Amino acid sequence: MPFFSPFLVMLASAVTSGPSYSSTAPDPPNILIIIADDMGVDMVGVYDEGDSAAGFVPPTPNIDALSEDGVLFRNVWSNPVCSPTRATIMTGRYGFRTGIGWALKSISDPLSIDEFTMAESVSAAGYATALIGKWHLGDDAGSDEAPNEMGWQHFAGAMEGTLDDYCPRDCTGWRKVEDGDPTLSYNYATTEQVDDALDWLDEQAPMDPWLLWLAFNAPHDPFHLPPTDLHSYDELAESGESDHEYYKAMVQAMDSEIGRLLDSMDTEQLANTTIIFLGDNGTPKTTTMPPFISEHAKATMYEGGVNVPLIIAGAGVVDPGRESAALVNTTDLFATVAELTGGDYPDDRELDSISMVPYIQNTSRTSIRTWVYAEAFRDGDSGAAATGQTIRDRRYKLIRLDDDDEELLFDLVMDPWEGDDILTHDYMTEAETSAYSQLSAQLEILDAEAAAEDVE
Repeated sequence: MPFFSPFLVMLASAVTSGPSYSSTAPDPPNILIIIADDMGVDMVGVYDEGDSAAGFVPPTPNIDALSEDGVLFRNVWSNPVCSPTRATIMTGRYGFRTGIGWALKSISDPLSIDEFTMAESVSAAGYATALIGKWHLGDDAGSDEAPNEMGWQHFAGAMEGTLDDYCPRDCTGWRKVEDGDPTLSYNYATTEQVDDALDWLDEQAPMDPWLLWLAFNAPHDPFHLPPTDLHSYDELAESGESDHEYYKAMVQAMDSEIGRLLDSMDTEQLANTTIIFLGDNGTPKTTTMPPFISEHAKATMYEGGVNVPLIIAGAGVVDPGRESAALVNTTDLFATVAELTGGDYPDDRELDSISMVPYIQNTSRTSIRTWVYAEAFRDGDSGAAATGQTIRDRRYKLIRLDDDDEELLFDLVMDPWEGDDILTHDYMTEAETSAYSQLSAQLEILDAEAAAEDVE
């Protein structure tokens, strides 16, 4: 069962000789959540899961530095596309509870204003809150004020999922909303989002804790050439190059701006900040790196679609520079932030979130979860091949696709790139058969919970 601890935890961290992201201060920590849009583990060199040995991944020195001063989580699952993942982080609840199962469009039902959000949780504990960057959770009131109405004291960014009108070569501007007021920005979005973050941080009182959710639109399409001072892909032309090269330049540009953000923060403020970096889903199929393949990338139930980077560094991290193999779901950020800040949660809502604080405190803590789950569904389009469910334990993974009720079973220890479907074998071992039965049974339990949610 998910475990949730709604109380303030005073944390101490080890003193290291590396960059001073960690802190021994007992104060309630500031929380900085940085979300990369469409960036799987294959695009972060420190994960060493793409073609990093050949030097094909983009340089991400600032993200890599976070792993040196924090905990890198190896087995983190998001949902296959962005809106559902953001909803899990925001609420700590699975998509079948919130109704968010696919990337939202203008006609989609939004995340309900009745959901209790992370912002509301930490605000009750005395935190200032801001969400800067991508929203993409719709609005329940037919206005641009949805982020503020759902507990964020300050919002500056794009309501939509992409910046399709923005192009640094032939700029027509992108629609930016600030606390309900729409404007048109002609600045490079990745840079402007960091500018907005720094402006907001400058306004915070030195001793008052804060939560900043910085959701970059990068490196989501439209793929483009960033400003040249942010990346090293000097050989790129303004047009005619592959999506892959533009994408990597966008990743490096985002990493450069993450570095500027951290370098520009007040030293004492940064020392008392817990930094959480993650991707919202896997890398797009036109840009994914081997050993992942396009058929196993973003918008699929394969690891290339749901296995995302997650690094926690800074205040509260004990013995940094570690990896954790614990099973983690993006819902878990909710309980983690609540435990770090002393945030609360109403008793009348089912929470699917498990705090990761034990992992950042204890170097040997084993996985609290025995299974982890992801899903994708679309209203009126449940038969689409990309929709379905997936669940894994520490070794085996079961995928159920809505299309033709297809099932696939993989051994992620022996077959991490999911090339050999065990269910096609003439013979299954006792361990494989047992894993299939247990994972299937857990899916049935979740299906029953989803059916109950529909009835309510």
